[in-house]
Amino acid sequence: MNKRSIEAIRKEEIINAFFKVVSEKGLAGASIRKIADTVGCNHGILRYYFGSKEELIMSAIDIMEKKYITQFQEGINKYDSSIDQLKYLLSYGFDKFGIQLSDAWIEIFVFSKTNLNISKRLQEFYRKVKNNIENIIRIGIESGEFRNIDPSVTANTILGYLEGTFFLSVVNTDDTYFESVGKQFREMFLEYLLKKNE
Repeated sequence: MNKRSIEAIRKEEIINAFFKVVSEKGLAGASIRKIADTVGCNHGILRYYFGSKEELIMSAIDIMEKKYITQFQEGINKYDSSIDQLKYLLSYGFDKFGIQLSDAWIEIFVFSKTNLNISKRLQEFYRKVKNNIENIIRIGIESGEFRNIDPSVTANTILGYLEGTFFLSVVNTDDTYFESVGKQFREMFLEYLLKKNE
């Protein structure tokens, strides 16, 4: 069994501290020094591992992507049919990531509007997610489970629902009924996909 290096463990601790500080202070208030204080190390260590705040943000996106794609793929692999895979996808709870990571993700998302490198990295992330969804739709069409629709447009629609509900649940926790909204969307969307009359 391979043991993770001290460096890998330390980097993960720093990223977790990054999510915590950004959740509490916002991205603008998350200084390298504050993150170092939270993780309990010298701020020079952060600069050694990540170089800059931008590189730290990029690493945070990498961690989120790895976590999301891994959990998503493991869940999808439990099902053989495209219908069941899509049901799993549409019931996927972003609350699994926790409020700190969720808050930090929104901060990164907003920050990407003014930082081209972060924007490009987020575009890569969402392209991978969209491609996974699109693949399920395409296979479902080919197998005859779904009606003939544009897989790309359908994948974007699903991604828009997932992200929109996720953002709403973070900014308006008390009035967002994630389970109820998800159930209704699943029922409507599956009825649309499975409709036999084109």
